[in-house]
Amino acid sequence: MTATATARAFLTTAEIADELGIDQGKVTDWIANGDLQAVNVALVSGGVKPRWRVRREAFEQFIVSRQSQTAPSPAPRRKRREETVTEYH
Repeated sequence: MTATATARAFLTTAEIADELGIDQGKVTDWIANGDLQAVNVALVSGGVKPRWRVRREAFEQFIVSRQSQTAPSPAPRRKRREETVTEYH
């Protein structure tokens, strides 16, 4: 794989944040929580400042997993009649 092909196969956290219109910190939170798979390409693994790269396929799978689905409508609730109430008409 060439360097340009590799660059297109991976996205930075800034690119993902720009694409979604969110703060870059939210993307790193997803990575830290394990919601979004990423690779640390920093020179020192486990260092103070990780440099995350996300495979385009992993990002697309993440987006699909976060899409909203219509929830089934709840069953209508029936009114409970209290047994202790005596009605006079």
